[in-house]
Amino acid sequence: MEMLHVVVYFPLSIHELVNEPPLLLLISIDGFRHDYLDMFEENETANFQYFIKNGVKAKQVINVFPSSTFPNHMTLLTGVYPETHGVTHNNFYDPNLNDTFYMNIFYQNLEPKWFDNGAEPIWVTNQKGGPDRKSGSLMWPGGLTTVKCIQPKVLPHAYLYNTTKQITYKQRIDYIIKMDEIGHQYGPASKEVKQEILKIDKALGYLKRELEAHGLLNKMNIIITADHGMVGIENGFINLDDYLKPDIYTTPVNLSAGHNMVTPQIVPKKDRKRGAHGYDPAKVHEVRPFFIASGPAFKKGLISNPFHMVDIYSLMCHILKVKPAPNNGSLENVMHLLVHEPEKTQLFQTTTITCKYIHFLSSPNCWHTETLQFPYHHFFVVLVTALVIGVFVIGVIRQSYIMSRHRTPQHRMLVKPVNISTGRRTHSLLSSDEEDDDEF
Repeated sequence: MEMLHVVVYFPLSIHELVNEPPLLLLISIDGFRHDYLDMFEENETANFQYFIKNGVKAKQVINVFPSSTFPNHMTLLTGVYPETHGVTHNNFYDPNLNDTFYMNIFYQNLEPKWFDNGAEPIWVTNQKGGPDRKSGSLMWPGGLTTVKCIQPKVLPHAYLYNTTKQITYKQRIDYIIKMDEIGHQYGPASKEVKQEILKIDKALGYLKRELEAHGLLNKMNIIITADHGMVGIENGFINLDDYLKPDIYTTPVNLSAGHNMVTPQIVPKKDRKRGAHGYDPAKVHEVRPFFIASGPAFKKGLISNPFHMVDIYSLMCHILKVKPAPNNGSLENVMHLLVHEPEKTQLFQTTTITCKYIHFLSSPNCWHTETLQFPYHHFFVVLVTALVIGVFVIGVIRQSYIMSRHRTPQHRMLVKPVNISTGRRTHSLLSSDEEDDDEF
C-alpha cells in the first residue's frame, strides 16, 4: 500500500460544529517506522515537532502479527486481533465464502462480507453514540463498506481517491504518500525515505494551517500513527516457491488467528529490494509503527513507553465519549496520555445482565442483532424503584377502595331486605290495608 489513510470523526460542514460532540481526526501513514523521525534534526521536521511538543509521542506502538497493512488497520479501528475481525492479511482466502480477497481489487473494499464479521470499527461506535454524530472515512482499508448496517460518510471524491494516484498534495490533506512503497524499494534508511518524510512534514503544516484558519486547531484531537514499520533487507529474500511445494506450508502458531477460518496458508513474502515487513512485532521491533497525538484531550510534551495497537480503539472511544464495543485493548494502558485521566474504578469490567434484540437500521432489510449489557447495580436501582412505585400505587388504590366503602351520602337510604319466608304474611297485611281503606 502507498497511501496516507484518514478517518475523520467530525461534521463535514464547518458551520455544523456548534454544540457538536468531541472532534477527532485519525491519520495513518502507511509504513512509517517508529524511529523515522530520529533521522532528522528537530528543525528539519518542524510540523511533526509541533504536534509532539503540543501533545504526546509514544516510543513505539506494538502492532499485531502479521505486520501488514490490512490486518493492522482493522485492528487499529476495532481494538481486536485479526482472529476476531477476520482480516488476516492483505490477500486471503475464506473457505466459508469460497472466495479470495485481494487488497488491490477495489470493489472488494466495498463488500461487507470481508469486514462485517462481528468487530466494530470506531466510526460505527461513534455513529451509534447518537443522531448528532458524524463520521467520515477516506482511503482506509474497509472504510468504504457497511459494517453493522452503518457506513461512514464518504468524503467528496473518496471513490476517485481510492482508484487513482493522480492527486496533487494541495487537493486534500489525505495525500497519496509513497512512504511504504519507497521503504520497500529503497530501504528504511535511504535518502528517498527521508525525502518522503519531509514531504509529509509539509503536508502536516498544511493541515495545521487549515485547522487554524477554521478555528479548529485548539478543538481538534488528532492522532497520527501507522500500521507498521519497515526492516532493512540487504541480501533480498529466499523465495520458498522455488524450493518447496505450497501444500506443505503451515500457518505460524502466533498468527493469533487460531479461531478464525479466514487465514492464509502462510504469511506470504514477495521479493522486495531493500525493505520489508510482515514479521512478528514481538521479535522484530523495526516493524513497529510510530504514534503522535495532540489536542485538548492530550497532555503536552509527554514521551510515552510503548503500548499495544489494540489499546488505541478504547482511547478513541474515551475521547469521543462513546461506549466501546467488546475489544482486546484497555483504556488503562493509555490513560496516562490524557489530560484528565479517568478514574481507575471506571475502567474495571462490571458484572452485567445481557439481552439481545434485533435492531433495524436504514431499512427493514438492514438489521443485526444488538447486545445490550446492563451492570447489576443499574438493574438493582431500576428494580427497587419499580417496587417502590408499585407498592405506592397499590396502597393508593387500596386506600381509595376502603374510603369508598365507608362513605355514606345523605341521599342514600338504608332498606332492610325482605325475608322470602314471610311472603304470605306480607300479603295478608296488604290485604288488611285494602280492607281498611274500604271502610272510609
